[in-house]
Amino acid sequence: MTRADESLIRDIDLRERLEEARGKFAFDIVAHSLVSQQQKRDEAVAGNAQRNAELATMPRDTRRRATIREIIETKPPAIGDVRHIHSVLAVCGLPYNRQPLDVRRFERSQGQMSLVANAGELQSPNGTWEPQPLPFGPKARLLMMHLCSEAIRQKSCGGDRRQPNCLRP
Repeated sequence: MTRADESLIRDIDLRERLEEARGKFAFDIVAHSLVSQQQKRDEAVAGNAQRNAELATMPRDTRRRATIREIIETKPPAIGDVRHIHSVLAVCGLPYNRQPLDVRRFERSQGQMSLVANAGELQSPNGTWEPQPLPFGPKARLLMMHLCSEAIRQKSCGGDRRQPNCLRP
C-alpha cells in the first residue's frame, strides 16, 4: 500500500484524527480514509458553490421554489411540519377565483357541512373603511390551514372555552 499524501488533508478535525493515529497500528489505512473524507468534503463544497451560482442566476420566485423543493426532498419531516385543516374547510373550501367586490358573501354546503365566508373591511391611512374582497385562491387556503394548525397546536378554541368539541379535528 502506498503512503497517503497527508498534505491533502486540510480540515482541522481530520488533521487532529490523523495526528491521533500517527505511530499506531494501521496508520496508513486511517490516512487513506481521511484523505478520502477530505476529497468528499471538497466535492460537496464545490457542489454547493455551483448550486449557489445556479440559484443566483434564477429569478426570485424560481429561486424560492427551487430552495423549498430541495428542503422538502432532502429534510425528513418533523412533528412541527404536520399541518391540519378542519374537515369543513377541506370539503367546502374557499373560492378559487377572485370574486367581484360587490360579492360580499360566499356560501358552500356539502351534506350536513356548510361554510359561510363574509368579506370584511380595512381602515385606510386616511381613516375611511375600504371594502376588501372575499378570500380566495391557494394563499387563503394555506392561511386557513395555518390557523387551524395553530389552533390545534395551541389548544385554542378562539377564546371560547365553552365549546365542548372545539379541539376535535
